[in-house]
This record gives sequence, structure tokens and C-alpha cells, in this order.
Amino acid sequence: MEVDKLANIKSAKKRILVNRTKADRNKAIKSGVKTSVKKVTAAIAANDKEAAKAAKTEITCLTTDQKNAALCAMADALVANEADILAANALDLEAARGNVPDVMLDRLMLNSARIAGMAKGIRDVVKLPDPVGLLLDEHTREDGLKIQKVSVPMGVIAIIYESRPNVTSDAAALALKAGSACVLRSGKEAY
Repeated sequence: MEVDKLANIKSAKKRILVNRTKADRNKAIKSGVKTSVKKVTAAIAANDKEAAKAAKTEITCLTTDQKNAALCAMADALVANEADILAANALDLEAARGNVPDVMLDRLMLNSARIAGMAKGIRDVVKLPDPVGLLLDEHTREDGLKIQKVSVPMGVIAIIYESRPNVTSDAAALALKAGSACVLRSGKEAY
């Protein structure tokens, strides 16, 4: 009976140690993701390709879990900041009115359903397999040298696109999932 108690105590100590180690590792992952996301967000906001180049090094090293955590945070931030986003969008629409065709105003216009759709689109990207590190092809040469073709991040992706808010979130999410930084430039429709 004493042996059983001793075994249970050892087992409990081991579980506590493992849980603490996991918690510490998760804290480090979250901290690293937050730092990388802040750098990328700042680079995108400033449309600064040099800052994006600097951030790409950190992004290319993110694990799948870190990228997915960042994407979930992006989706959550869209939903959490809906009121501010809608207010800013109303100002954009007012500035654009009379300068762009009505069909373009509809594309620029956001509402709760569109924001929810943008967040869902980002969460759908989380469900996709990580495209980085996939073995695409391999062969062995006659001299025994093994050659492998492995997918890698592209680095910094520059995207110029028609000003549609959903394209912004889609492009940023896909670039991050692929381990790449992006610089987004919207068209003249964005006022």
C-alpha cells in the first residue's frame, strides 16, 4: 500500500512538471507570435517594404501552431473591433462617394455579415495544411546524393489589388499561413 502511494506521488509530481513545462513553452510561443505579428502589422500599416523584409525572417521561422495562433488572433480582432472598423469604413465610404462608381462603393462597404465572413475566411485558412516544409519531390543520383525539393516561404509578397476589405484579410492570412510577410497596396478606390 505504501508503494502504491509512493508511485502515485511520483506520478503526480511528473504530471505537474510536464504541465509546467508545457505552460512555459506555450507562453514563449504566444510571446513570439505577438512580437512577430506586431512587427508585420507595423510594416503593413506603414507600407514599409524594409520593415516587411526584416519581419519576414521571424515569420519564416514560425511553427504551424504559431501561425495558426496568429491567424486566430487576427480573426478574433476583426470581430472584437467591429464597431471601430465599421465607423472607419463609413468615413471611407463618405470620402469615396462621388469619386467612384456605385458598384465600387458596394465593394468597399462593410457590415457585420461581411466582417463575420472575413473572420470566417481567416479561420478557414487555419484549417488548411501548412504549405511550408512539404516534400514535393525527391530522387537519388547515381553517386548516391539524395536531392529533395521542399516547399519554403516566398519571403515578402507585394500585392496591389482593387480596394476590397475582404481581399486585405484574405491576402494577409494566406501570406502568413505560407510563412511569408506581405505588403498590401490598395487601389485608388480607397479614400
